[in-house]
Amino acid sequence: MSTLYNDAPVQAADIDAWVEPGSKGRQKNAMEKLKRMHVYKEYKGEVTMNPAFRTNFRIALTGGGDHKSLGVPCSTDDKNAVTVDFLDNHATEQWEMILRFMVNTPMDKMPGDGVVSLLQKSGLMEGNPQRRETMSITNAGFQFLLQDVNAQVWALLLQYLTVAEELEMDPVEVLHFLFMLG
Repeated sequence: MSTLYNDAPVQAADIDAWVEPGSKGRQKNAMEKLKRMHVYKEYKGEVTMNPAFRTNFRIALTGGGDHKSLGVPCSTDDKNAVTVDFLDNHATEQWEMILRFMVNTPMDKMPGDGVVSLLQKSGLMEGNPQRRETMSITNAGFQFLLQDVNAQVWALLLQYLTVAEELEMDPVEVLHFLFMLG
């Protein structure tokens, strides 16, 4: 994206400097694919974006032109509009489903695999997440249930950040995403 609005060639060494040392392999792989698709070309250590691709990608991103590449705005009212009340009710239902799962209350819908794994990794529940009927609440889980909702949410968010690091996700990017949602 840094080369999209830069018409001048960029030194390959400069592009390498934009990438963290642990991601050099992924960057090299991505650049090779982009070169094979003729999005980029490299000549004498300088990288240039294909001018036709650059022009059309700019038009697509800014919604210019008459080709409607990113769609046309809807002119009718949404019959299933999402309201603040709907979102609040949905969030409450999802949160209560997690809490009911923790105390083994029978229910029709179960939390997703990621949530169950998070509960297990955070020490709130123990057992095999693949066999949910074997899962049981721990002492830490009981203490968790006694906290107010805000403290519960923060506890799980912090645990999610830890799990994200184990999955080699950048915790700063995860936090940035979470704050964008807020």
